[in-house]
Amino acid sequence: MRFEACLLSAFILLVSWPAHGQSDPAGFNAVIDVTSGVSVGGSVGSDTQVNLFGGGLIEPGFEVGISGGSTTNIEVNVFGGVVGAGFEANQGATVNVLGGVINPDFLVRGGGAVNIQDGVIAGDVAAILNGQIEIAGGEFNGPVNGFVGSITNITGRSFAFDGQDVTSLLPPNEPFDILFRGGVISGEFVDGTPFSFDVNGIFVDGQDFWDNAAKLTITPVPEPTSAALLLVMGAGVWRRR
Repeated sequence: MRFEACLLSAFILLVSWPAHGQSDPAGFNAVIDVTSGVSVGGSVGSDTQVNLFGGGLIEPGFEVGISGGSTTNIEVNVFGGVVGAGFEANQGATVNVLGGVINPDFLVRGGGAVNIQDGVIAGDVAAILNGQIEIAGGEFNGPVNGFVGSITNITGRSFAFDGQDVTSLLPPNEPFDILFRGGVISGEFVDGTPFSFDVNGIFVDGQDFWDNAAKLTITPVPEPTSAALLLVMGAGVWRRR
């Protein structure tokens, strides 16, 4: 019985990828649930969690944390609804996009982070000065911009450079630095959704862009079926011994 339990645990670890989601609300002093017909505007500070659901609205110009400040432990979870234009995530802020619609001028900076796993990105998403963007899913109808000092990682099942598949050449589950600028990175996100980003090194409004002083990485994760097969085969050999 102990063997089977260990095997199950190993399988879960092997096929998992670094998904991001809602933290325990008990870890925050204030929890704001934005449900259908409800809107929230202005700004939020330290020790606050905001949860946006279908039919809810985060008003344009919403600010999470203080730019250049020392705010901590702020989380915004977008399960549905609409995030208005001009959203800003600053120091100590983590934004998990699991659905909904993200409108243009979405900015992450100063130690803030956004994890995009699903939803519709209707406009530009940008990071600057230690702002972090993690992309593992979603429908992108606007550009991604990585300015000076930003960090962007794209997680997927497969990757290609200018149409040439390079997945097998990349170390699994490890970020691979993209040092060049120019060309196209395409592939499939973890859920199988196709994606394509232009790796432009010169900023042009409305196009993807990563500054030479920005960090861009891609992280391939194995297909669950392949990982499961390897695990079962290895476990069988180990048990026979």
